[in-house]
Amino acid sequence: MNDEGPLTQARAITEQVRQAFRANEKTAKYPMGVAVQGATVSLQGTVDSQETKDTAEQLARSVPGVVLVINELVIDENAGQDGGWFGLGGRQRQ
Repeated sequence: MNDEGPLTQARAITEQVRQAFRANEKTAKYPMGVAVQGATVSLQGTVDSQETKDTAEQLARSVPGVVLVINELVIDENAGQDGGWFGLGGRQRQ
């Protein structure tokens, strides 16, 4: 029997998804938002390619307890060129 409450489970899933993103070469440099409701994970943010978007979704799906992933990541070929997690602004255009 699982004694964890829904909020504790959501936090655990969120952290596991974020850890998976940080550990993966393709996803590590993108500051993706992770929202968890029940067994559903929603991903938000901007990545550089369809391959990176697909990788993020696969990583999220691989986390125990995740049943559905809603992938709202946007593709921008210039994403990640500003320093990734530590960059400011991200999508500045001149």
